[in-house]
Amino acid sequence: MTKKEMLQLLENRFQQLEMIRIFRKEFEEKEGKRGVLERIDRLLDEINELKKKLGTFDNN
Repeated sequence: MTKKEMLQLLENRFQQLEMIRIFRKEFEEKEGKRGVLERIDRLLDEINELKKKLGTFDNN
């Protein structure tokens, strides 16, 4: 994956988190509170992993 692709994916994950924040009530009605929290955790894990990988680009 290129640095550009990682940055786009990172932006997409932040957008998903923002959508969950804005429409949290609707998400909780469909997925339940636990489902929403699990989705947020997965997104945050993916964001952290992408940031680590991007750090390796910056160090080269």
